[in-house]
Amino acid sequence: MTEAVTMKIDELAKRTDRLQVQTQYELNPEDYRDLFYNSHECFMAHISKDGYPMISPMWYVVIDDLIHLTTIKDLRYKTAALLKNPKMSLILTNFSVRADQVRTALNAQPITTQGLGRYLLNCTRIENIQAILIKAKPEISEDRDLRAKVHRLLVDRYYGNEPAEKRAEVVKAVDTPNRVIIKVHPIKVWNWDLGKMAGVR
Repeated sequence: MTEAVTMKIDELAKRTDRLQVQTQYELNPEDYRDLFYNSHECFMAHISKDGYPMISPMWYVVIDDLIHLTTIKDLRYKTAALLKNPKMSLILTNFSVRADQVRTALNAQPITTQGLGRYLLNCTRIENIQAILIKAKPEISEDRDLRAKVHRLLVDRYYGNEPAEKRAEVVKAVDTPNRVIIKVHPIKVWNWDLGKMAGVR
């Protein structure tokens, strides 16, 4: 993990107090691409029927530069909410760890509660926080070929260190008739790298 450059606390406090991450601390292009395509953390917000924003952790995969999500049509509120009010947002991040470090950690050992706890202890430093925020409109698809493709890619992505037989089992469990795909069409995108604010990048 990148070592923090020593900064006077008054200067750090001043930077934080006037923080404009969207314009002052944008991700470098290579970091943006890495986070967009390789982050394992995606949270989606939609508007519930009583007008509240609801946030869900989601698997995602990128196809043709568009984020694709999967959900269940009849037993989840997300699909109905998005059809009624097609406003959504996503945030991609990595528990404030860079995407390449998350890939290394996930491939290094099975993630247990104890292991995850030890892992997260090192992920809370402000200088490691990078994120992409996307305001978007959803496209709900029931195309069977697209659904199968998305689910295969998702399982390869999130179960990439498992044997092929195990991945096939997970695909079978996930790729069910009630599943639909949410294609995310961006309206506006923001991104930030707080390591630049803290002076380590």
